[in-house]
Amino acid sequence: MPKISNKNKEFVELICQYVKDIQDIKTDDLDDKLSKESAIVNFLESRKIIHKSVKSHRVNYVEIDVIFDDLPNCLFTLTDNKIAEPNTKDDAFYDWYENKSYMISYIEAKDNNTNLIFCIEEEFVELKLNDPKIGLGKHDADIINNLRDICDKIVTGIWEKSKRY
Repeated sequence: MPKISNKNKEFVELICQYVKDIQDIKTDDLDDKLSKESAIVNFLESRKIIHKSVKSHRVNYVEIDVIFDDLPNCLFTLTDNKIAEPNTKDDAFYDWYENKSYMISYIEAKDNNTNLIFCIEEEFVELKLNDPKIGLGKHDADIINNLRDICDKIVTGIWEKSKRY
């Protein structure tokens, strides 16, 4: 594998760290997902942001598009959804209600460093190709390898279809 420059290595490490940080957000049971106490707002306030747009905000749900200062060519879509409380008569489902909220996030790069789209959930990270005709971008193998080291589960079929990985 060819050596990557320090700048590109920083990009690979930074995008992977964002994936891990988003995956580690501890969701909450707040009804207003944009309140100052919410997990998603605390995460956003811990970063420098170039652009933030609330796409949808209602009771128990928020969807936000964000561009962070240190990854200006990546669009992050963060969603946090409070799960409806289960029927107390249904013992089988009451045990899993501890988390009370479910977060799914996406990252789509707008540059030629990666052709990956990231879907981030608490238990796994799913990777898909933004444009399957192009195949893997110039740093996608490095990103995948780095994610394998820091995330518990990576879900994808990309490398079976690609000649480069």
